Amino acid sequence: MKESFKGERILFLSPAFFGYENLILDKLREMGAYVELIILHPGENLHSQIKSKLHSGIFNCLFVIKGEYLSREDLENIQNSKCDRKILYLYDSIKRYPITTEYFPYFNKIYTFEKEDAEKYGLDFRPLFYSNTYVGLDKTDIQYDIASISSFYFERFEIFKKLRIEYPKLKLKLKLYSSVRDIIKNRWKYVIQNPNLFLYKKLSQSDVAMLLASSNCILDIQNNKQNGLTIRTIETLALQRKLITTNKTVAKYDFYNPKNILIINDNKNLSSISSFINIPYEPVDSSIIYKYSLSSFLFEIFE
Repeated sequence: MKESFKGERILFLSPAFFGYENLILDKLREMGAYVELIILHPGENLHSQIKSKLHSGIFNCLFVIKGEYLSREDLENIQNSKCDRKILYLYDSIKRYPITTEYFPYFNKIYTFEKEDAEKYGLDFRPLFYSNTYVGLDKTDIQYDIASISSFYFERFEIFKKLRIEYPKLKLKLKLYSSVRDIIKNRWKYVIQNPNLFLYKKLSQSDVAMLLASSNCILDIQNNKQNGLTIRTIETLALQRKLITTNKTVAKYDFYNPKNILIINDNKNLSSISSFINIPYEPVDSSIIYKYSLSSFLFEIFE
């Protein structure tokens, strides 16, 4: 395994995803790499920018996350670039984004957080990561029984709503982020039902980490079109907090412990939550926790 990134010249292409792209950028630079980041977005100037950087002769490695908004021209420029390594990492399932398979011929190393996709398409499996933002926080100041902060998703809304009805005495901190534009467009009826569930401005990574650290349990509701572990699941591991999740595949991972992780069946039966909350957390071995750190993630990706 690599010991540093000294000498690496990396062109990093990534969508903006809650600031995680900047955490990756900062960590690569901290580990000795020269890195330039291009945020993938809709717009013509993106493609000329990618072409210019790929053919500049500066970079020996291309690292792409998800590949959203890459055009056919971009893919041809990737193919003809002088980068020795062309790495693609997928944090969404191919079921959700089937167009992703069209990118495969242009990369010589492809990783996915989805075990099923790794097996089906012959890709390398690598779960997501936690950052140091979630390490070393105060674990004694418990203010909530259950906390969750996530993007709006209908199933999440339904479970949050049901939890508040079935457990009125629990201290719950449940928030769904949605832009004002999306609320006006098609989510206003949900806001009217439960206005206190919604956030209209994204919180910083440190604010999210501090809020989650102040809760006994963290709730994570997966998208039903994917089985890969969310970043929130792995951040829960770093925070050493108990997890309540709808993702049944978490039971196959090396950190799974039924005393720390409760798997619920969507919103049909939440009765097991009350007893789970009172079970003491059992510490996970530090070597297992490190395996899911951002440093470990990058060392493996660039091995």
